Amino acid sequence: MRVIGLHKWPVSEEGIDADAEGLEPFDDWRAQIADNWKMAWLVVLTHDGPASDIDFSSFGYPPDGDATSPRDSWQAAWDEHLIEDSAETSTVAFFLHDERPSGTLYYDDAELPLPEPSDLPVGMTDEVAYSSPT
Repeated sequence: MRVIGLHKWPVSEEGIDADAEGLEPFDDWRAQIADNWKMAWLVVLTHDGPASDIDFSSFGYPPDGDATSPRDSWQAAWDEHLIEDSAETSTVAFFLHDERPSGTLYYDDAELPLPEPSDLPVGMTDEVAYSSPT
C-alpha cells in the first residue's frame, strides 16, 4: 500500500451551506463546517489487492506528526471513497483535516510516507465528494 496523492480539497460555499443545512444555530455550525472545509485534504492510496482487504479504521495520522502521541489522539480517515477496485489492485481515497499534512500516515504499524501536495487531478471532484464531519 502506498500514498500516491495528497491534494488540497477546494472550498465550496454551496457545500458548506449544504453541510450546515438544518443545524441550529446555523451561523455557529456554518463557521465550524467552513473551518473543516478549509483544512480538508484528499489522500489517495493504491493497494495491491481488492479494496475489501483495507480496514479504514486502521489508518491514523498523528497530531503534529508526533507518532509518540497516544494513538487515541490521532486523526482517523474520514469519508472513504472507492476509485478503482479489482482483485489485483485498488485505488481508494479519504480525507484528513490539517493545515498542511506532512510526514507519515500510518496503517496499523506500517508507515506510509505522504508525498508533497499536488494539484487535484482533473475530474476528481466528479468521482469524490466531500462532506464535513459535524
